[in-house]
Amino acid sequence: MAVFLADDNGQILYKTDQLEANYCYPGELRQPIEKLASVSFQDVDNDSDTDIILIAQCHNDRGDYQEKSYKVGDVLFQEDGSFYRDYRISDKINRFDMNKNPACILNFVRDGRSTEFLYTAETYGELLSHNFRVIEEQSYTRNFEKLGKMKVVPGVYRMAEYDVFMIYLIDEQGNIVWSFQPMEDYDNLYALKGIQGKDLDGDGFKDLVVFAKYSYEGDLGELLVDTVCTVYYQRTAGFEKDKDFTANYECTEEDTLEALVGKIRAYWGWQT
Repeated sequence: MAVFLADDNGQILYKTDQLEANYCYPGELRQPIEKLASVSFQDVDNDSDTDIILIAQCHNDRGDYQEKSYKVGDVLFQEDGSFYRDYRISDKINRFDMNKNPACILNFVRDGRSTEFLYTAETYGELLSHNFRVIEEQSYTRNFEKLGKMKVVPGVYRMAEYDVFMIYLIDEQGNIVWSFQPMEDYDNLYALKGIQGKDLDGDGFKDLVVFAKYSYEGDLGELLVDTVCTVYYQRTAGFEKDKDFTANYECTEEDTLEALVGKIRAYWGWQT
């Protein structure tokens, strides 16, 4: 992907291909860019000059993210008649999932809000100090055998008009032992329908199932909502995300959390 700026006579005044989306496959010319999902012209750094916010839609055909679609955000800052890119800012925008839309990028770069703490916090108190809002009605304590007594803490952090959803396991001393990101590349938590800590695959250890609705923006800018079931199995070293049941079952509006628990157990051979 490249950016050109031309004047009224068609003269190229600025050009660059030094963009974050061009480094998805390091050292290669061919990149997994499908299209430019968004371009926005705004004063991002409060210097009265118009900057450029770019978001590319990418789709990997190989590697760890094979067949996965995702967004890559970037900002070109205007300065002295030209533009520059701060790779440190671009790295944080994408590493901490603040690339959903221009509003989120603006919220980070201009307003100083950031989701970074969601991934780096070590204690429950640290989450609360950054205005993480706990969904109390879905928070409870369970004994997760290998990990011990844990409090399941789901909650959201507001970026622009979007709620970023995370779940944490907190020990009795208030330390974060494990974290989950079930919304993945969706833009927003639309509704949390329930969380259950039960043995699902019959190995005697409690697993975690998350049932929720997430919203995202369609190709025409329309609001779309998906109903999603995410399952995490407790293993010796922690938790492992399910790739079996969820790959073969599509959730519907009629599903309930209890019914899904029964279907997951039946998938693993439990008699019902």
